[in-house]
Amino acid sequence: IEFTENLKLAADGYGTKSGDRILFATNAFNQNDYVPNRYRTSNLPFEISRGFFDEKTITISLPEGYAIESMAEPTTKENDFGRYNLSVSHDESTGTVSYKRSLLIKEGSYAKEKYKPYRDFRKQVARMDRSQIVLLKTSE
Repeated sequence: IEFTENLKLAADGYGTKSGDRILFATNAFNQNDYVPNRYRTSNLPFEISRGFFDEKTITISLPEGYAIESMAEPTTKENDFGRYNLSVSHDESTGTVSYKRSLLIKEGSYAKEKYKPYRDFRKQVARMDRSQIVLLKTSE
């Protein structure tokens, strides 16, 4: 099943202002922040009963008089449990940022020794999905 949405959204006050900087989340509407519970010892195998694939492309128009100070680096993480891919690019001619993110979680049964690597993968995904762009004011 595939769902496609084309939305146009204006959100005043979306970013956080800090002096001459504006900080805002690149993926504010679909963060995958699930991290499995931590167990000191895993005694049983575990199962991911339902896999999924989620892909997002977001285009953000930057405010006039601001330049990008920092943004997320392209990242790919792949292992037995799935794949995460993130890319953020800036088009100076249009003043937009393109954010692309895909996440594949594979269903399956895994040995108890795989629980910590699975949890670590989901922690990395949650952290990368919270990435921010920092804008610096360049003119009045």
